[in-house]
Amino acid sequence: LDLHAGEPGLGGIADPIAVAVLEGDAGDLGRRGRTGEQGCEEPGESMPHGAPRNGDPYTPGRARAVRRNAIATLLHNVFGIERLRDGQRRVIDSVLDGSDTLAIMPTGSGKSLCYQIPARIFPGTTIVVSPLISLMKDQLEKLVELGIGATQVNSSLSREEEEDALEGISSGRY
Repeated sequence: LDLHAGEPGLGGIADPIAVAVLEGDAGDLGRRGRTGEQGCEEPGESMPHGAPRNGDPYTPGRARAVRRNAIATLLHNVFGIERLRDGQRRVIDSVLDGSDTLAIMPTGSGKSLCYQIPARIFPGTTIVVSPLISLMKDQLEKLVELGIGATQVNSSLSREEEEDALEGISSGRY
């Protein structure tokens, strides 16, 4: 992993590259649909983590129910939210389906949950690229308060802080 923060831009408010890293640990409940993914029954077909493998047929309806339950549980227990806003479900489902997703949403519409929920569901590390250091700092504080492993890499960090963040990313701490 080789990430380097860019020079400060816009008076130090934004960076050409600013990276937030989130840890996922809720199991693979998405339907990635990529050949070679763990849990794939056939190329291009996958089963959610924890889906029955004892002859009980995998059904898309069951997978959707498992996914919706996982999302509802995360919303309530981790984020303290009772329901998604308009548009969030479609974006989250698209990401969990393994589709390339572009979501253009107005300020305050809950874009952050659109990557935070999949980051908690997919195993491993999620990298979020953002042009705004202030937003990254705000998101990082909230994620750490929620007990979600996260870090940032941008020009506001000292060289030592950047190296520690990159080492944490490489070692799987985040």
